[in-house]
Amino acid sequence: MSEFHARSIAEKVDISNFRLLSLDEYDDSAFINRITTWTHNKLPVNMVMCHFQLRHFTSTLFHHFDISLPNQILKSVSKRQAEFLAGRVAAQKVMQQEFPHEFIQQIKISKNRAPDWPQGYCGSISHTENMAVSIASRVDQFDSLGVDLEGYLSPEVSAEIAHQIHSAEEILLLNANGVPNNRATTLIFSAKESLFKALYKYVNEFFGFESAFVDDIDLEASTIYLVLEENFRKRNQLRASYMCHFSFLDEGVLTIVSIPSKGIRGKTTLEISL
Repeated sequence: MSEFHARSIAEKVDISNFRLLSLDEYDDSAFINRITTWTHNKLPVNMVMCHFQLRHFTSTLFHHFDISLPNQILKSVSKRQAEFLAGRVAAQKVMQQEFPHEFIQQIKISKNRAPDWPQGYCGSISHTENMAVSIASRVDQFDSLGVDLEGYLSPEVSAEIAHQIHSAEEILLLNANGVPNNRATTLIFSAKESLFKALYKYVNEFFGFESAFVDDIDLEASTIYLVLEENFRKRNQLRASYMCHFSFLDEGVLTIVSIPSKGIRGKTTLEISL
C-alpha cells in the first residue's frame, strides 16, 4: 500500500488516536470488502476493522473463513449470523496480527453469548450494521478490554431513548462543551457499553446504564470521566472513577476501554478512543 493511499484511507476513516498499519480491499461483490488494521497511539494494542455487506452474506461463508457456526447463532436470522461472522473474522485477524507465531484457538461463544477468549488472552468485539471491530491482548498486559462501535443515533431516536442512557445532568455537561444531543447520547451510550464489557468479568452479571455516569469532559484533551454508582462499586470492589479518551468518526463512535493487568482494584485507567 502506497503512503498516499494509506494516508487517504486514514483521512477518510479518520480514527483519531490510531495509525493505519494495513489495508486489504476486495471486490464489491464480496461479503467483506475491506479489512483495515490499526495500532493505537497511546495503548499497546492493535485493532482490526472489517467492512461487510449483508446482501452478500451466505452461511457457507463460515466454511470459507474457517470459522465455526455455534448452535446459538445457527438458530439466528441471517443478519445476526452475518454480524457474528464479521466480528469473528476481525477477531481472528487481530489475533494473527498480535500473535503471528502462536497457535490461537477459535474464539468460542460463552453461555451469556459473550466471546470466550482463549486462556491467557483477552479481547473484545463489536459491530454495526456494516462494520465490525476487534481488539486483543495477553492478560499479562491487559486484564480486560472492551470495545464498542456505534452509528450515530438520529435526533429523534436519541430524544426517545436518552432517559434510559443518561441523566439530564450528564447530557447538559456535554451540551455545555458543544456536543449536540444526538452525538452526546451516542457518545455516552458507547462509552458505557465499552466500560460494561471491560468490567463484566469482575461482576459476572449484566448491569444498567445507571451504574455509571459522566462526571467531567475535556474536549481539548479528548478526555471524559466516568464514575461508578456507589453501591454498585462497593458491592463489586471496583475503582470509583475511570478516565477515557475520545474522538468521533464520520460514521459514528468507536470506544475502547482498557484495564491494566491486575489493575481493576488498584490504579485503573480506561482509554476510550472514539
